[in-house]
Amino acid sequence: MIKTELNHCWTRVIENFCGIYAIYNTISRKYYLGSSCNFRLRKNGHIRDLKRNKHPNQYLQFAFNKYGINSFIWLLVSKCEKQSLIIEEQHYLDYFKPYNPNIGYNIHNIAGRPPSL
Repeated sequence: MIKTELNHCWTRVIENFCGIYAIYNTISRKYYLGSSCNFRLRKNGHIRDLKRNKHPNQYLQFAFNKYGINSFIWLLVSKCEKQSLIIEEQHYLDYFKPYNPNIGYNIHNIAGRPPSL
């Protein structure tokens, strides 16, 4: 991913929102893209699972174990309405391709419903 593109499209998450987010590794420059209509709850769930070494995404878990929590930042990719969440997530998966192991940590290239959010 081109660094200027990253800086232009994404901003640090400072509020709760419904939309697309990224968990960005500042060392490897790889990232995970996800979606949620309760970002704070979703972020806390990710952190809880990662700290317990129980995250369902083994790529993200391995990177977290290797680099540590301070190497990751949470970024807003796009705000959207709940009804367009999966369509927006798919758009960004197609555009950024974080399912490519050289680029990101996503396991699948198809957007799915966020767990109960």
